[in-house]
Amino acid sequence: MNDRDPNRLADQLEREAQELQRRSGELQDHVKEVQEDWQRKRADQSIPGAQPEMGDDDAEGERSNDDASSDRDE
Repeated sequence: MNDRDPNRLADQLEREAQELQRRSGELQDHVKEVQEDWQRKRADQSIPGAQPEMGDDDAEGERSNDDASSDRDE
């Protein structure tokens, strides 16, 4: 078989797709763990700087949207 064999190429691409899917799942799990950890820290009064200031949740979302729109303008 040569390097351009369609069956070999299809098998290789299938393995790569499965690997990417596995890694994507691991990344999603990691993101979820980090989000849960941050929420626990925000709820813990003993962790300085983790608690939002009054109205900080709303302002943070607005900043994120403003930052995204200013990036597109450049």
